[in-house]
Amino acid sequence: MKRIIFILLLAVFIMSMLFMGTACKEEATAEVVVEEETEEAAEEVSEEAEEETTVEVEEETEEIGMEKYLPEDLEGSFSFLHFADPDPWLPVLDAFKSVYPNIEIELQSKPTEANATTFVNNLNSNKPADVLQYWCQQPVIDAYDLGKVAVLDDMLNTTGFNDIATGTGLTMSKCFNEDLPQIIVPIRTAMWGIWYNLDLWAQAGLTEDDIPETWDEFLDVCQTIQDAGILPIVRNGDGIGWGTMVWVDYFLLRTDVDYRNALMKAEEVFDNDLYRAADKHWDEVIPYMSPNADTLGYNDAWMGFANGDGAMYFCGSWVLGLFEEDMGFIGGEDYGVFPFPVIDPGVDLYEPVVQEKGVVLSIEGEKNPAAVAFIAWMSTEEGQKAYNDLSGEGAIPVIDTIESNYKMNNELINAFEGRNFIPMWAFVTELRGDMWDIFNARGLGLIDQVTSIEQLDTVYEDYHELEEQ
Repeated sequence: MKRIIFILLLAVFIMSMLFMGTACKEEATAEVVVEEETEEAAEEVSEEAEEETTVEVEEETEEIGMEKYLPEDLEGSFSFLHFADPDPWLPVLDAFKSVYPNIEIELQSKPTEANATTFVNNLNSNKPADVLQYWCQQPVIDAYDLGKVAVLDDMLNTTGFNDIATGTGLTMSKCFNEDLPQIIVPIRTAMWGIWYNLDLWAQAGLTEDDIPETWDEFLDVCQTIQDAGILPIVRNGDGIGWGTMVWVDYFLLRTDVDYRNALMKAEEVFDNDLYRAADKHWDEVIPYMSPNADTLGYNDAWMGFANGDGAMYFCGSWVLGLFEEDMGFIGGEDYGVFPFPVIDPGVDLYEPVVQEKGVVLSIEGEKNPAAVAFIAWMSTEEGQKAYNDLSGEGAIPVIDTIESNYKMNNELINAFEGRNFIPMWAFVTELRGDMWDIFNARGLGLIDQVTSIEQLDTVYEDYHELEEQ
């Protein structure tokens, strides 16, 4: 009997132990699951916290970066040198002062003539301007090489300019030299077109179907207009030389692009059949131009065209603001536009992009927070839009988020679709003045082709001799 009781007790003990083991195992398994779930939850919380921290750090870094260039409640003053009439700048500067009312601006207005000399001399002086307006051209590159202007890459990344600028705008910020850093904030670009007076066009019996595509068609149109007793082309020949140089540039671009590029670098000579082939077109077109062009300045020419003195005017698209704001001469109603005609159909079409306006920060200005803030503000969408909307100039914006205020800009851009673009008038900077005088004399019919070629090559020969010394 005792043995049976013992066996029963032993069986109960064994069953109890088995039950407890299973329970412990389940509890242990549950603990592992809970621990795993807790660890996963902790990791998720950690990742979320890390993401939130990253966003906060990025936002804080962005704020710190913008604060570096555009701090709040800034006080001070800066000097600003610009060329030509100050009127386009005044409303833009007022817009800047609405953001920074405690910053005073010392405006230094200089004539456009001899602008390269004025720009260089100012930067080399004991007291250069903090901010200087110039064009995206060689004098700015030369100033950078001499350590006279600030590098702006970090600023333009921080203010967002590099995210919204057009391809042309980005190239302009390096003065069309991809090997350079960003040294100028471009504020506009422009392209050249032949503007024509719709009323005079109609008086000569011409319609849109007569818009010329080739050089011969262009000359035929000029003759038709002249036969109607109307001056075909208003042109200025007094003052700065780009009014003539653009004709030379297009003659070369429509004849041989590679030769043109080498010639402008002084790697070719003018005593060349390619140059003679381009230059001969002066003799074909001069009879249709203003007979008193040597006495007409830039203002005389564009105002004369808008007033009906002639049927056509060849100029950059910045002139649209003058036409429409100053003269009430409205695109599509009073005037139209067409591209410079084809001379050789075998030559690829290149359209020169005007190395247009921008603002640079001098090395002295880089030490002035007020000047830095102005340059930074001009690189923002707000600053770019202020210039586009308020300056009254008809140039083409350099950022994607802004459209030109002028219909004819869009007409010109559409006409250039599919064509190549190239910087305009890239002749050696230090020779430009002497060369422009010769080009101008040739374009006014004051000297012939042979004489102009001799004089131009003499300028290059002297230049190369100086280089070798």
